[in-house]
Amino acid sequence: MLKASLRRYLTLWFAGLSLLTLLIVGVYVGHIATEQVKRASGSALSNVAGSTAALLGMQLREHQKEISLLGHDPLLVRGDLDDPDILRSMELRSQSRAEYAWMGVADTDGRVRQAVNDLLLGQSVEARPWFQAGLRGPYTGDPHEALLLAKMLPSMPMASPCASLISPRRSSMTRAGSSVSWAPMPTGAG
Repeated sequence: MLKASLRRYLTLWFAGLSLLTLLIVGVYVGHIATEQVKRASGSALSNVAGSTAALLGMQLREHQKEISLLGHDPLLVRGDLDDPDILRSMELRSQSRAEYAWMGVADTDGRVRQAVNDLLLGQSVEARPWFQAGLRGPYTGDPHEALLLAKMLPSMPMASPCASLISPRRSSMTRAGSSVSWAPMPTGAG
C-alpha cells in the first residue's frame, strides 16, 4: 500500500511539474511570438506610413509645379484677368486632377476674377491666410479644414483637409491659386 501511495505521489508530482514546465514554456513562447508580431506589425505600419508620406509629398510637389506653371502662363502674364482662355486653362487642369477642390485667379486686391465652377467668383479672398502669404511669394500651406469650400461643395466633407497653393505674378498683379483636397486622393490620378 505504501509503495502504491509513493508511486501515486511521484506520478502526480512528475505530472504537475511537467504541466508547470509546459505552462511556463508556453507563456514564454507566446510572449516571444507576440513581441515578434508587434515588431512585424510596427515595421509594416512604418513602411506604409513612409510610402504614403512619400506619395503625398510627390503629389504635392506636382501640384506646386502645376500652379507655378499656371502663374507663369502667358495668358496671365498679359494681365487680362477676364480673358475666357484663362478659365478654360484652369478647367482643363482641374478636370485632369480630381484632387483640386478649387482653382482660381485673384487680383492683388484679393477679388477672385476667374474660378473653376464659379466658386468664390467675385468674392474677396484678401483676408484669407493663403492670399496674404501669396502676396509675399509662392506659398504652399499646411493641410487645413476648408470650411468655406465645404459649404459650397456638397461632395466635400466638412473636415476634409486641403492645402492651399499660390503662385504670384508680380508683373501682371495676379495670384493663381488652388486648394488641393486630401479627401478624394485617388490612387490612379495623375
